[in-house]
Amino acid sequence: MSGDIFISVIVPVYNAEKYLNECIDSLIGQTFFNSMEVILIDDGSTDNSPSLCDSYSQKHENIKVIHQENSGVSVARNRGIEKAQGKYVGFADADDYVYPEMYERLFKLAEETGSDISFCGFLQPYPDKDVIVTFPFEQGKLLGRDYIRDIVCPFMLRNSTLNSLWNKIFRREVITLNSLKLSPGKKQG
Repeated sequence: MSGDIFISVIVPVYNAEKYLNECIDSLIGQTFFNSMEVILIDDGSTDNSPSLCDSYSQKHENIKVIHQENSGVSVARNRGIEKAQGKYVGFADADDYVYPEMYERLFKLAEETGSDISFCGFLQPYPDKDVIVTFPFEQGKLLGRDYIRDIVCPFMLRNSTLNSLWNKIFRREVITLNSLKLSPGKKQG
């Protein structure tokens, strides 16, 4: 891979062969793919997921695979964070589909505003119709510490639908300097 890695996308994988191809293909389809690394953490899968991960890694130099004993999603994500080289870290679940410009837009917004985190809404599929879920904050605005403390944090603590990891990127330097880790045994979305 040539050039800088702007975003490391960490994907925990556990027995996900039914939908893993769609997830990885959507990451490869990113307009920003050449500036990304994708870290697939095979968390002790017993299906065909490990060989699918290896196959993608053999075809794309910016897709890395780590195989480990089953330890849970948080341990898998922490392992990915340890290996990440990007300026930002993002997360995708093995059953996610990511729209082609998502990571490029999140990166550009974070860079333009000097933010440590950038996030977006998402499409929630339901049997009768799909619903677009958005955050009730001003789009593209750099939010001050008081606003984040008084408005954003309480909102995200109350609303578990919007506090998942897979629609955000985080400045890796902030994670490493503060030794931030996900709690083993807990399932952060």
